[in-house]
Amino acid sequence: MTFQDKVVGYVKAAYPIMLIQSAEYERVVPELKVIADGGAGPKLQVMEWNVLDGFRSNGRPVNDESKDPLAALMMVRSGNMPEKALYIFRDFHQYLPGAEVIEALRQLAEIGKATNRYIILLSPIPEVPRKL
Repeated sequence: MTFQDKVVGYVKAAYPIMLIQSAEYERVVPELKVIADGGAGPKLQVMEWNVLDGFRSNGRPVNDESKDPLAALMMVRSGNMPEKALYIFRDFHQYLPGAEVIEALRQLAEIGKATNRYIILLSPIPEVPRKL
């Protein structure tokens, strides 16, 4: 089974949060964009996040206020960001010990199933707190 097949399977099964272990973002992100372009069923908008740029869509900044990791999750949670979207968070592992971040991800897991918002955590380190 290919990487794309696995991710498509998780999206079709409505897994709202996925952790992908890789340090090769330049290889993984384009594959995720192919999946979002209809490979998993309905077309999904791609929103990429990193701590320096905040959210970007199609290479363009979306909101400078989203540079803070918790603020970014709260934006997705609040509904001010698109539904039917794939949210790619780069190097998010370093923020997972935070209690607020963990709670925001828990709430997003519930919201994501109903709104087709999928969170992808890209990380070279596959550690997830037991609470999640």
